[in-house]
Amino acid sequence: MALLPRLRGIPMGHRVVLTAIVNNGGCPSSKKMPAKSMTTVCAIKGTTAKKLLGTFTAMHPLLFAAACKGDMIELSYLLDREQPAPSQDFLELLAAYTSGCCPNGSSLGLQRPAATDLEQGTTVEAPSPASLLQGVTMEGDTALHVVAANGDSEVFMNCADLIHGKDRTFLSKQNTKGDTPLHCAVRAGNSQMLSHLADLARSDGMLEDLVRKENCSKETVLHEAVRIGDDQIVKSLLTADPELACFPMDGTSALYLAISLGEDNIAKMLHEESRDKVVSYLGPNGQNALHAAVLRGPVLTRRLLEWEEDLATKADENGSTPLHFAAGRRKCSRLVLEANTAALYQRDRQGLCPIHVAASEGAAEIVAMFVKRCHGSSRLRDAKGRTFLHVAVEKERCSVVSYACGLKASLALILNMQDNDGNTALHLAVKAMHFGMVCGLVGTREVNLNLTNAEGETPLDTAEYMIPLVWFGCKDRARNIHYLLKITGATSGASRRDHFKEKCENIHGAKADRESKQAKVLKESSQSLVVGSVLVATATFGAAFAMPGGYRQDDHSNGGTPTLASSDSFAGFVTANATAFMFSSVATAGFMYSGNSKGDLLQREAYFSASTFFLHASVVIMGVAFSLGMEAVLGPVSPGIVGNILTMVGYYLAFTHCRHYLEKWKLMAKPIWIRKGSIWALWRPVWILLVLVFMGFIPSLYLWEGHLLNTPSRK
Repeated sequence: MALLPRLRGIPMGHRVVLTAIVNNGGCPSSKKMPAKSMTTVCAIKGTTAKKLLGTFTAMHPLLFAAACKGDMIELSYLLDREQPAPSQDFLELLAAYTSGCCPNGSSLGLQRPAATDLEQGTTVEAPSPASLLQGVTMEGDTALHVVAANGDSEVFMNCADLIHGKDRTFLSKQNTKGDTPLHCAVRAGNSQMLSHLADLARSDGMLEDLVRKENCSKETVLHEAVRIGDDQIVKSLLTADPELACFPMDGTSALYLAISLGEDNIAKMLHEESRDKVVSYLGPNGQNALHAAVLRGPVLTRRLLEWEEDLATKADENGSTPLHFAAGRRKCSRLVLEANTAALYQRDRQGLCPIHVAASEGAAEIVAMFVKRCHGSSRLRDAKGRTFLHVAVEKERCSVVSYACGLKASLALILNMQDNDGNTALHLAVKAMHFGMVCGLVGTREVNLNLTNAEGETPLDTAEYMIPLVWFGCKDRARNIHYLLKITGATSGASRRDHFKEKCENIHGAKADRESKQAKVLKESSQSLVVGSVLVATATFGAAFAMPGGYRQDDHSNGGTPTLASSDSFAGFVTANATAFMFSSVATAGFMYSGNSKGDLLQREAYFSASTFFLHASVVIMGVAFSLGMEAVLGPVSPGIVGNILTMVGYYLAFTHCRHYLEKWKLMAKPIWIRKGSIWALWRPVWILLVLVFMGFIPSLYLWEGHLLNTPSRK
């Protein structure tokens, strides 16, 4: 009779363990051992596994199966042979195991006794109950661990009573992970089983020691109850031991775990149900429960501070206080700051104060709250000599930089403070090539534009260093920053030009490396843009032979010619379409040359620049051709629709030329106005803007002129 049908109630993971135990063919060192002892030595990879397992007595599969199912009859017979036998089938299986294992037998490795032996009543000596009870699973679980983890009903509790009666030490035995049967019962959520095991431990006078026993993770059964979120089990454990929430003495507390999991009710219960409301607040890496609470919201933070206000002063192993953790959360920061203002001046191992952390997070409101509460916090430096403004610039937190630029004159000293390398916030903003932050700092009168760093460089020198020596990259942004600094009165430091060129080489790399990168970018950019030029050429080429309005019939005097050939709009359409086709064709050929790796690099750059211009022009002119085609077809009958189309196209043609310029001067206008006055800030951008808008509106004006002349009301 096969064993497999009897294993249907056992979890699949346990079936695998059973198979490994029975089939000794998988454990080479067990082949020489007698099957009667059921001792298995398994070769497991890893030093830790070898230490935990080593040589162990494997649990008898039938005992394992009975414990998993909570079969009191089978379990009683295995542990007490004076009890009635469950069935003949069970006896046959027990005899099969007792007779030994067959490496080449069935899938479970069982060898049944001969039928004649059973008929003749041959007696096969079965394992003793004492030896059966000493067997453990691969995880080191005893029979009581298995029973506690697999059921919560009365039959399982009866099985626990039976095992406990055979060996009372099983209640405190630990598996390879250090878990007791109570850990297993709580992890499975078996509250009735937990209560029953607690009663057994109480009767043995070991309840307090048992519930406080820690596993390899330094966790008690209370941690398991918190982790599964069962408040009833938590309450029953605290009732059994009101001081349980104080353990472990040097590890992560149950309260910290509850708060980190967001279990508000359980956290409150741990505090309220503990004796004298004394609990452990410890967490991992030297943290305490308040470190976790500030990350879960103001409710838990306020509650923790009401229980133990001194938590706000405690730092973890990295020197971080709860205020460091709360620096990105406004409400929690305010609560912690009110509890301990001195925490604002407490540094971590890297010298960072909470205001530096808040600036790094871009929390301008929290930085403002810190400065308002303690003005001196604005001048706090970290180990690198950086203020919160330096940190904000390096992290590109524009909101914090804007706040710093708007500080009162009495606090504006930080705008020109220098770090250990002598860099001001403006130096760092230029190095980051963040145009918006540079404009904000230059637009603040208190910012000194000509301070030098430890290398004798002013922000203008740094800006000049950052201009790439090749045509690609952030060249426009770097040039804009350099232009802004120069026009607002920034000066260069006292440095020789040959030294300046050497530093540029060091920053941007050797010439060969730059040319290699430049060639790669040229090739990739050409391959990308040539697709667009080919699409424009294809569209315009097709439009040349699919004229709007169709063609005249062959019997007409001008048969085969376009119907709208006499229209001015049609003539404009043909001209614009042909121009767009020519420009896109030129752009396509130019991109082919610029993408050729064998060509001269300077010539390839010239081809690329010219092709980019022709591609842009062809797209604009194609828009003009589209509008003229709509005018030729719909103008005489639907002038309103045509007017809407011309408006949209005209808007695109006008502002596609000046959008980038408008965005740039929107940022540059304020600093130039403040440093040089209104004339400097207005005359140049307004003049250039008018030119660009006029150039963009020329095609639009041409389109509207044709539209007005061809509408029926004008004829």
